[in-house]
Amino acid sequence: MNIDWLHLLAALVLLWFPRQALHLGGDIFRFRRQRRPKDTNPAKTREHGDPSLSFGVEFSKPRNYIDLARSLLGAYILLGLFPGFNPAFGPAPDSPVSTQYLALYLTMFVMIVGVLIQIFRFEGRMTMFPPIWYLTGLTFAMPDPKAAAFAVGLIWPINLVLPNPPAFLSIYSLLIAIFGFLFVGLTDQHVYFMAGMIFLPVLVSMLARRRLVMFSKRVKSGGSTAPMS
Repeated sequence: MNIDWLHLLAALVLLWFPRQALHLGGDIFRFRRQRRPKDTNPAKTREHGDPSLSFGVEFSKPRNYIDLARSLLGAYILLGLFPGFNPAFGPAPDSPVSTQYLALYLTMFVMIVGVLIQIFRFEGRMTMFPPIWYLTGLTFAMPDPKAAAFAVGLIWPINLVLPNPPAFLSIYSLLIAIFGFLFVGLTDQHVYFMAGMIFLPVLVSMLARRRLVMFSKRVKSGGSTAPMS
């Protein structure tokens, strides 16, 4: 089996870099936006403690786009999807089937560890975070990105009636499976793997008996970050 160490290192940096570390860079990673007057429309006001995902809140966070871009880039490098790029783990053309499976399992291991790193966060105590945007980037590395595009296009409208992040990820996993089967095929292992990756945070949360917690800015004197639970 051929290992492209440079591509592997680049993929590990992108995929295993914890999202929480983006908060450590101070002004380097701090995005300043002009404050807008608070919308007092009752129909648009979220109650404190509401665990559902807000389209407006999630799509206004620059770090979400960083998460999406770096996971997509890392997956493309790991899998060798760029023209002229070798995969990080590439079996030789005449290698036995066992070596080909080893390359596949090592690739899966790198991606699974990356997702687990994004799940666990330490905000004074250990919490579990649903890495929705990170997972979204990974799904676009499927053999046919149209499967991910259709799944993303449907999950956010459906999210309007979903109660929390676990429900979001469960339905998103199902949509990836459905559109993956349509665009890629029933026998492609990437479909099953990607659907399982999206559901992984929900499974880990259930096994650990901890909730997946979104983080948002709570308006206080001086401002602080608090979990939405």
